[in-house]
Amino acid sequence: METEFTYKSNSTQYNQATDNAQTIHEEYNATRNWPIIQERIKAGTAYDISSAGKANKPCIIVGSGGSLDETLPHLKNWEGGIICSTSHALTLVKYGAPPTHIYALDPFCTFEEIQGVDWSQYDTKLITTPTVWPTLIEKWPNDIILYRQSRGKSNSFYANMLNIMYSDRECKDGQLRMAAFEPQIKTEVTLFACSPPGQLFSAQVLGYTNIFLTGVDFGYTHDKNRFTEWTRENGEWIEHQKPYDALPQDVKDRAVMSNNGIEMDVVHIFYKKNMISAWRLGLQSCWTIGETTITEMPKVDIEHVIRKQGNHIKGYSAQQIADISETYLAAVGAFVIASDQGYSFVESEKPEEELLKYMTGMRTQYICGTCNSQMVSENEKEREIEECPVCKAKTLHRRFNIDIEGNMKRIRKRIKDANKLIKDAKKGK
Repeated sequence: METEFTYKSNSTQYNQATDNAQTIHEEYNATRNWPIIQERIKAGTAYDISSAGKANKPCIIVGSGGSLDETLPHLKNWEGGIICSTSHALTLVKYGAPPTHIYALDPFCTFEEIQGVDWSQYDTKLITTPTVWPTLIEKWPNDIILYRQSRGKSNSFYANMLNIMYSDRECKDGQLRMAAFEPQIKTEVTLFACSPPGQLFSAQVLGYTNIFLTGVDFGYTHDKNRFTEWTRENGEWIEHQKPYDALPQDVKDRAVMSNNGIEMDVVHIFYKKNMISAWRLGLQSCWTIGETTITEMPKVDIEHVIRKQGNHIKGYSAQQIADISETYLAAVGAFVIASDQGYSFVESEKPEEELLKYMTGMRTQYICGTCNSQMVSENEKEREIEECPVCKAKTLHRRFNIDIEGNMKRIRKRIKDANKLIKDAKKGK
């Protein structure tokens, strides 16, 4: 059986397949949802996530792994935030712990997934992008907190078209061609493959402090495929068990082994890699609860979390998070590149060759500070004193200032540490 470190997932292939299947639905949904969201914005019941206030307390993020079943009975005594997806919302209500927030990412997130209870009796808020299924926007009774997805591409649908669609247009003095656009959804939440990273970043924007992950297993824990889900029909609660044994044999056959001896699907490796990337990017204080393949984060018992209400629990420093996360990512063939514009996460089988080429390419990208035109130089020659070929202003500057040697020095150390990590995993340490 392959292991977490021997199987190499390809994010580009996964992301491209997702885009191919979903983008057309997101474009359609954003159009259908536009009039309702505009009315809600005017009424003050829909607003940008950065305008939602700061919680300043701990938060539990809910995933779909089998270990969630062990945690659910305790959550009714939790006083902090709970951010779940549409998959978990009804189950949390069943256990007397209605979420503070439901996070919606997928265009196929529908209201039908969470119907059966009167959500207006709870203070639950919906965190969503305008691209979700229209019934979720149409029927949600409480506040809607809005964000746009960030795919790390300046030419994406979310960065361009969706931003324009959800903007106020103001024409001064009848000058229609000189209209100004003011985005209504200014905040972008970075997308990393699945819901937990988005929940993590949303918690950060909302001002939550310590973060505890439950059900974020990325593996088959407790002999289950997923947690035991509850739905409500005609006033009755209905249980939906998801045992591992019920999985199709072809799915079982593609399983790999995690570093701590838990079977994983190959997609779990992809999701875990993205979760660790999100942890590195946000540098948030995170702990795991229960059985999980995420051994990189500190672990804590749910009883202790409830007793302390998430406060005064020892975790990792920002530097420790960077060291641990980057070492793990290097072990699975992913690397962190730092520039003055933030971080890039790049997969590479030949980092010495490919990462140097990638960073050199970053240094050849220019943008005009006057007309915002973007261009690529044929080489690394400095062009900042040259005039823009479009508007002729001498305001060209590099899009990225990047220390190539500094990045490579850090990456080489990560590779060295990752090789030791892989060797220890083979020995069962």
